[in-house]
Amino acid sequence: MPSSVEPSPSPQRGNTASRVLGVILMIIGYLLLSVAGLCTLIFGGSILSEGFYGSDVGLVLVYGGIPMILGALIAWAGHSLWRSGAKK
Repeated sequence: MPSSVEPSPSPQRGNTASRVLGVILMIIGYLLLSVAGLCTLIFGGSILSEGFYGSDVGLVLVYGGIPMILGALIAWAGHSLWRSGAKK
């Protein structure tokens, strides 16, 4: 007599929507971080090549630093969201 074996329940896969949204946020954050970092590098380098002035450092920090911080925060939030949807 063949025995009927029921398949075992599938393992918990986690929340797919939060993982996908987390990856999207990480991509946006890393793109913002890299573009702002490149702009800061170019703008800061051109200021330093012309001569160093204290007020110019503030310009570099405001125009490049704030978007870099926002990009890093968005990437961190995306990573946290991605990790929360993982298998448990």
